[in-house]
Amino acid sequence: MCDNFSDVAESFPELIRPRVLYRSADPRFSDLTSIGNPRTIINLRMEPDNQVFQGCTYIHCPIANKIEKYDTTQEEVRKWLAVTFQQIALAEVPILLHCRAGKDRTGIVVAILLKILLEHQSADAMEDRIIADYMKSKGRDEHLIAMALHGVQQRISKKEPNWLRSYFRKENVFPMELREKLLLYK
Repeated sequence: MCDNFSDVAESFPELIRPRVLYRSADPRFSDLTSIGNPRTIINLRMEPDNQVFQGCTYIHCPIANKIEKYDTTQEEVRKWLAVTFQQIALAEVPILLHCRAGKDRTGIVVAILLKILLEHQSADAMEDRIIADYMKSKGRDEHLIAMALHGVQQRISKKEPNWLRSYFRKENVFPMELREKLLLYK
């Protein structure tokens, strides 16, 4: 089994479709069945994937190592998240998101993705559950994921009530497509 592997739906079984979105560390020493038989593998590391599983589509959504990914107030992080969500919206399910350890880049992407998917739920309760999901990862830091979620809030304009439009500005992150693909109830 791959480190930090999980079905994202495990923490949100009443909301997220099971077996459509997985997260993990680098899957190179795994077999396809142990990582959920993904049709699409999205690599968030700078380095390309070393192993190619037959029948999988590979998508590379890197961000430079020198950039602090947890600082979601940074323009580079915002753009990286937007591109990653665009790729998820267009990808064939099941999808595996991964980075080296499965907690930093993957943790941030999953946390902000959950924020997008669950935006109509009670904000405080959902944020607590998003942080609890992240805290299941080995080597995690609650302060860092809280910083990432808070950074999104800091970038939101008081003039624009829709946080998605405010944070992502002109980049379309395809929220409707993400919800259609990943939520039990749209």
